[in-house]
Amino acid sequence: MYVKLLQRAFGGKVPPDAAGAFNQCFLSYFLNKYFTFQSRDNSVKGILKFTVNITACYLLAYGAAKPLIRLLFSGLPGNWQDNIAMLAGMCIFVFLNYCGQRFFVFRKSTV
Repeated sequence: MYVKLLQRAFGGKVPPDAAGAFNQCFLSYFLNKYFTFQSRDNSVKGILKFTVNITACYLLAYGAAKPLIRLLFSGLPGNWQDNIAMLAGMCIFVFLNYCGQRFFVFRKSTV
């Protein structure tokens, strides 16, 4: 179902990575909402905040990882640098995403 929506949005062809990432984000939202952070907020605002958080974390993590790893490991072959950058990007993404969800998306209101 989601792949069909993505196919319509992107003109018929969706790379498997994009479909997988979309499914992971969809599952992540609901698991984190109900189990990790036990949020009962049912507003569209929460979904928008989650989308902004995921996008920002992805861009920051992977955008920073590749140049940083290329700088730190300039003596290694390019494919090694790419693999290390992917691993570093994943680690940075997990950390930023958790912080973003904990303190921005599913923050408990203090009333």
